[in-house]
Amino acid sequence: VARVLRSAPFWMLAGVFALVALNHFMIMSFMVPIFVQQGVGSATAVLAAATVGPAQVAGRLVLMRWESRIGNAAATRVTLLVLILGAVLLALTGLGPQLIFAYVIVQGAAMGVITILRPVLIGDVMGQENYGTIAGAIQIPALVSGAAAPMVAALVLDGPGLYALIGLSLGLSVAALGLLTVLRRVG
Repeated sequence: VARVLRSAPFWMLAGVFALVALNHFMIMSFMVPIFVQQGVGSATAVLAAATVGPAQVAGRLVLMRWESRIGNAAATRVTLLVLILGAVLLALTGLGPQLIFAYVIVQGAAMGVITILRPVLIGDVMGQENYGTIAGAIQIPALVSGAAAPMVAALVLDGPGLYALIGLSLGLSVAALGLLTVLRRVG
């Protein structure tokens, strides 16, 4: 296991998961106030936030239908591209409240898919030997990112503001896709 902890693929995969967790939980922690700031009424903002869970299930169903045709690596790339689309949709939600529903559907679906792909990717990249230990260790940076996300989001919202947070969300998704691309070339 010590050898695995010194491997670049381990840290790249851990980085992908950590970036995705930070992206997701920054926005989820302040979802309703963000939507309200974008011009959506409180009731609509709550309704939109409530659709994240069903969107995760829908994403998993789509994955079940298509994953065998495209494979784990391609499914992960598409999922990270969908997270990038989510940040763009969130930036555009001020143009119309219906875009908030588009955002929560793509964000929720992407996160639902990531939770299913995570153990498969760990096995694909790191192998099956000592899988439990490796999977636990690889998830630590993501757990730390998820725990820090509300504080990071609060600092950004109180400082540079909402569009800086959305830009950070976009940047995190792009960085995760970049890390995955490098990981596929290394691995």
